[in-house]
This record gives sequence, C-alpha cells and structure tokens, in this order.
Amino acid sequence: MPERLGDNPFSGVRVNKSKLNSERYLKLFFTANDNSKPEIRTELESKSTCNALLEMYYTLVGNASKYLSKIDTKLVIEMIRYHTGNPNKIPCIRLEITFKPDINFSKKKDDLYKKTGRCAEIWDGNLFVIDPRITLQELEHLARDTDIEHITGEITTT
Repeated sequence: MPERLGDNPFSGVRVNKSKLNSERYLKLFFTANDNSKPEIRTELESKSTCNALLEMYYTLVGNASKYLSKIDTKLVIEMIRYHTGNPNKIPCIRLEITFKPDINFSKKKDDLYKKTGRCAEIWDGNLFVIDPRITLQELEHLARDTDIEHITGEITTT
C-alpha cells in the first residue's frame, strides 16, 4: 500500500489501455498487493487511479440520469454519498416536487402525506415542498407517479 498520495507501487509498467474497464480496474486495484501476479500489476498501471474513479463517477452520473430521470442527479449523488457515510441513518430531505399542470392538487397532497407521513406545502401552483426522511429507494418509488415531472432537493438534517 502506498504511504503517500502519489506513490505508485506499479510505476514503470505499461499495457494496452483499451483492454481494461474501470470497474475491473478498481476491483484489481483494491485487492492487489505486493505479491500480486505481474499481469494484475500490469493491468493496474494502464490507468491512473484518478482517471478510473472519474470514469466510474461519469458512469454513475449517466446511469442516475438515465434510470432516475425524474429525480435531480445532484440529489441522487448526494443521497448516495450520505448513505455511504451513514449506512444506518435515513436523511431528512427538503424535496421540491413539480407536478404536471391541471392535476388534483388536494389529492396529490393527500397521496404525499400517505407515502411520506409529512404534509406538503404548495408553492407556485404546481410545486410541492415536503421534508420527509426518505431513502433513495423510496424516492425512486415516489418518482414513478405519472403526474410528477421532476423532483429536486437537498439533505437538510441527519
């Protein structure tokens, strides 16, 4: 294991960079040690750690946008970061939910209360604001409502 940032135990080894994807690279990087096989060390040198992490981050952002398209990507990333540091806690999140025009706001407000246990405030006609404790899975379920156009927000308390 390197003792300082920037120390690389695999320096000087070069390989064809197109053979390695970032997930495999990180798996190899975090499981390799000084006694690793030479071919593992060779693959590890093909990308810098930062480049591999950036590729994985961009993949994560792209997948969040693709699969959770109604939820603000920044909120998704913030929730993942929070969960990584606090796996046993559910954060309180100030959600801003934009609904399609011409919906029954009273019914939607009641639905949100049933799903979250919190009362929603209506701002600017079709924007609801609510502060529930909610997981990313629950937020994904909430976003499946066909009347919801977009969900954004931020973690407010722990």
